[in-house]
Amino acid sequence: MTKIYKLYLALLRKYREPQEFWKKWCKGQKTRQDRVSIVLGAILTQRTSWKNVELALKNLKEAKSLSIKKVH
Repeated sequence: MTKIYKLYLALLRKYREPQEFWKKWCKGQKTRQDRVSIVLGAILTQRTSWKNVELALKNLKEAKSLSIKKVH
């Protein structure tokens, strides 16, 4: 059993079924948009709370600006 799978099982036991962003992060095949959201979320998390990251991602999506190129 790999370390990452053990981590996944530990998180699953503690937090139950994956919720929104965690579900996207954990799933096997990711769409291009999933990967963009994960990357932008990781960058935004460095300077703010996760609640504000989710709000920023939602606002970017609504503005049709949820892409690395547009954010850059």
